[in-house]
Amino acid sequence: MTINPGAVGRTGAPAWVHLFPPGKIEGRDGRRYVLSNPAAVMRGFEQRGVDLPVDYEHQSETTEARMRGPVPAAGWIKELRLEDTGLWGRVVACCRFRGHEDKIVTKETEIGHGETEVHEGVQ
Repeated sequence: MTINPGAVGRTGAPAWVHLFPPGKIEGRDGRRYVLSNPAAVMRGFEQRGVDLPVDYEHQSETTEARMRGPVPAAGWIKELRLEDTGLWGRVVACCRFRGHEDKIVTKETEIGHGETEVHEGVQ
């Protein structure tokens, strides 16, 4: 996940976050994927009708973390859009984190691509 660098510093974290570039993706952990059908990813998101959490260290995806109690979310991805630069998500920060968004999603805390679950449209 990357951000629009021009948006930082004015009002905290940007509303739109770059989730995946088009085509080939390599995560920091070395795993490789291809965003072969971003439209299918968008359809799946819309059909599920569930916002995606912007959490810490993928805690929402581990049973162990969920069993310990509530998993904090810094925000929620409410909407996806496709551009020439790839797939973008509109993020709404959680109330308890407002005013600290720049500490949550910044270039320094960039989340690597391909380090989470793979869905339809990503090979």
